[in-house]
Amino acid sequence: MRLTSVTVLSLFSCVAYSHAQIRISEVMFDPAASESTDEFIELVNMSPAKPFDLAHIHLGDQRSQDSIAFNGASSLLAPGQYAVIFDSDYDISRGTYAAIIPTDARILHVVDKTLGSAGLSNSTAESILLIHTNGDTLDFYTYTLGNQPGYSDECIDLSVNSNENNWGNSTAFNGTPGGENSLALKKYRVQLTLGLIASIGEIVRMAEPCELQIGVANSGSHDLQNLQLSISIDDTLFLLQESIEILKAGETILINYPWVPALAGSSRVNAQISSPDYAMQENWFLWIEWPEHSLVLNEIMFSPTAGEPEWLEVFNPSQFQIEIGGMKVRDASGRQGLMQSDKPIIMYPQSYAVFTGDLLVRTLYSLGPEANIVQLKGFPSLNNSGETIALLGKSSAIIDSIVISRPAKAGVSLERFSADSASLDSTNWLYCVADAGATPTQINSLSPVEFDLAIDTANINWQPRFPSRNMPIVIEIPIFNAGKKNTTLRKWQLTDRIDDFLYAIGEEQKELQPAERLRIKVDYTPLVSGENQFKVQAFSTGDLKPENNMCTFSIYVSFLWGDVVFNEIMATPVEGRAEWVELINTTEQEIDLQGWSFSDLTTTGILHFDNSSTLLQPHDYFIISQNRPWPERSPQAIVYPDKWPALNNDGDTIVLMDRNGSTIDSLGYSLKSDVTKGVSLENMNPFLSPPASGGWSFCVADAGSTPGARNSLYIDKLPKTGQLELSPNPFSPDGDGFEDHVLIEYDLPMQTSNVNLVVFDLRGRKVRTLLNNANSGSHRSVFWDGRDDASQLLDVGIYIVYIQALNASQGKLKRIKKTVILAKRL
Repeated sequence: MRLTSVTVLSLFSCVAYSHAQIRISEVMFDPAASESTDEFIELVNMSPAKPFDLAHIHLGDQRSQDSIAFNGASSLLAPGQYAVIFDSDYDISRGTYAAIIPTDARILHVVDKTLGSAGLSNSTAESILLIHTNGDTLDFYTYTLGNQPGYSDECIDLSVNSNENNWGNSTAFNGTPGGENSLALKKYRVQLTLGLIASIGEIVRMAEPCELQIGVANSGSHDLQNLQLSISIDDTLFLLQESIEILKAGETILINYPWVPALAGSSRVNAQISSPDYAMQENWFLWIEWPEHSLVLNEIMFSPTAGEPEWLEVFNPSQFQIEIGGMKVRDASGRQGLMQSDKPIIMYPQSYAVFTGDLLVRTLYSLGPEANIVQLKGFPSLNNSGETIALLGKSSAIIDSIVISRPAKAGVSLERFSADSASLDSTNWLYCVADAGATPTQINSLSPVEFDLAIDTANINWQPRFPSRNMPIVIEIPIFNAGKKNTTLRKWQLTDRIDDFLYAIGEEQKELQPAERLRIKVDYTPLVSGENQFKVQAFSTGDLKPENNMCTFSIYVSFLWGDVVFNEIMATPVEGRAEWVELINTTEQEIDLQGWSFSDLTTTGILHFDNSSTLLQPHDYFIISQNRPWPERSPQAIVYPDKWPALNNDGDTIVLMDRNGSTIDSLGYSLKSDVTKGVSLENMNPFLSPPASGGWSFCVADAGSTPGARNSLYIDKLPKTGQLELSPNPFSPDGDGFEDHVLIEYDLPMQTSNVNLVVFDLRGRKVRTLLNNANSGSHRSVFWDGRDDASQLLDVGIYIVYIQALNASQGKLKRIKKTVILAKRL
């Protein structure tokens, strides 16, 4: 039988639940499993002696209530017995609660398919009603939302009315169907709480004072007398024995106990309380953090060789075994790498561990299986400068931290000098000097031993910082005692790294105390520009780490003005071709152009070389060009700077600088508005020092330029008079491939001129014009094939080759003529 909502409204006036024998004791409205089968309402017979007939009730929500199905079984509920009422679909023998419901409880279904009108809502609070068939409301409860799935609402005290303050969320997953509620008010019940308060900072650490705060609350209905409370740690260390004469119902007392944890890690705290009427115990697990600097960051690889992983090394300077599972690494941005492992990871005293995001570290440094390499999930990407790194314990408290202030060196780690010195002291961190560039899971190359004399490679200095060839330099080399005891510097020497040529030596012995420094100064005058490479060595007796007694370094010495000069400029290329400039090495030294720059007044381009050679050989050429395709005759020695200083068509100033920023050559040029495109400007003699006035003019080669080759206008030395040479003479242009052309070569006593080159017969008639007012340098070569201007082969005979050269700006005119015989083979 189902009662409708209309009937329910008429029954609310007949409330009799305050003295009802039957009560609603538990409601599961949001089960963890299926809502269609696992919702339930629990009833209990409150009578100590009288059974209750469930056939006389209807049960449901505010809209609809159902009678109970007994299926031939008894409808009586025994005194103190529980009944759990389900939807009709719940499987009593195999359902979710089959193993939970006690055997002495009744398990029943409603006659209808669902509890209430359509099951119990977990989105809208509903009222659960228990109604007698005579119309009396025996009990009702309006449940509240917000339970986690699988946690029911339970009545706390069944002896009082079902108001909201008498109900709460069950503490048991899947509730307590058919048995005493987890919240049921008991005659005797004590609830214990534990708090841990750090005296230093916010986290409780090993060997630091803290305070245990134990809360003792009587949540039962009767007073408790003569309570005995004891607190122990891991069942071995008894911290507290406390007597409580009386603890009244509803009363809570706090007991504070000072404590200094002797060990770090996970600890189990056990509390036991007993009285003549009651006894219970409670266990808590606490994490006691390791002290600061019990582990220290010992080595950092924050700028590995390209493609290799970053990593950091941790050292255990303590006398304890430290379990590092759950520790984290955090960078300045807050990114964290978490250590995850299925088994404990132990760092033994005086041992090392490498934290990384990639286990390739083991292979790169040939580390054996005994090396402790730990992969972190989300290992942070380390900045190459200005980075802060923190090692965090399981509680996220800082164990150690450092600030990286030194610039990156590719493939070279930063090492801690001393584990005893402060982590944040920048002088406690130096570049590794081992050949491999790092020492993961091994003693640092800079870690102090008894006797150790070392060179501070990071602080080798020289002045001026950017010297030029033949400029005196003062080189300063710091040598220091990196050991724990006094040591004696017996000798030092500075040599050339390549051939061991000795530059300076010092043989005066000097005793140095630990950390004491000696600064050696050496006067040096470089005779060669470019990289000057040095090797410095220090010698002492009994040195236990001789590998850091030697280091190499280099000083880049600037080149001089005119060592490399502009030799040719293509400022007005033909359409689709590139602008370019040509350099020439005027010295007898090969010159490395890596890092040099080429600029105009607004833009600077840096010369970067990948796999191509950067060396400019003596008296050789090099092209700097826009990044555009070159024709097939492109020179081999060519580079495209990262930025191109566009060459202005009307004129510009261009500058060439070496790696130190020293100006090696500069040139201001100007062009006429009607300049021919595709014709370059050429340096007539780049080896003149100082350059000759007016030593630039337009190329006279047929191609319009001579990139990577000798300039068409090149003049070593002008002849005093004009010369004209013809070879072979006679020649025989009969097409047999032998002496078919005559080579006409002339040398003029002027750098540039406009030239007419004409062939006449003996009667003075012009038969062939070879050059007509052509731009020319002092030297030029022209071939003649024995034909006239109509391309007809001339007759055998004597002909006159005539040259006329005019330099109008200097007012010079030169005429030369010579005869040539045109013959035929017999």
